[in-house]
Amino acid sequence: YFNYDQTFGFEINYDPVNYHIANGQNVQLTGTLNEISNINTNIPFNAKNGYYYGMDGANLLLVNFVRRFTIFRPNSNKVGVDAIAKLGVGPLMPHFLSSLPVNGTLPLTTYDDPQFHIKGWNAATEAALRITVYRYVYIEIAAKYDYAMYSSLKLYQGTAKQNLSTAEVIGSLGFTFPSNRFNPL
Repeated sequence: YFNYDQTFGFEINYDPVNYHIANGQNVQLTGTLNEISNINTNIPFNAKNGYYYGMDGANLLLVNFVRRFTIFRPNSNKVGVDAIAKLGVGPLMPHFLSSLPVNGTLPLTTYDDPQFHIKGWNAATEAALRITVYRYVYIEIAAKYDYAMYSSLKLYQGTAKQNLSTAEVIGSLGFTFPSNRFNPL
């Protein structure tokens, strides 16, 4: 928090969300496949045919603007209840894995891109209820929605793009460092 009343702040947020296509889910393939252009088809991804596609870390990084609204705070400051709203944007740095049908041959062509590269952007909003005791220690329950737009994900001799929505319920226990020695809270 950076203002005197400690109602405005910022935070850096990192979510290493895992994402995998569910067994039996149909996936739309468009573009060029096996040297045939203008492909637009759906194929089932499942363990039986050996196809897989996933992010062992979707790696959602956000810089959030934070706004705190006081609900209850007695003069003793031994306990406080606040509502917190957050809004943020940031880069995506996924660890991407895939096994796709290429050239109609077995074994399937797999691709693992373990390096962290910026591969798109995400935006999120979050609402929380925070109970603070003795000015600095808090417990918080939050609901968060994030929309991510991945681009240029490396595949075997090509790229993929994908949009991913996530919804989270988050429980936190933490400590707030004071931003000034005259902490009004």
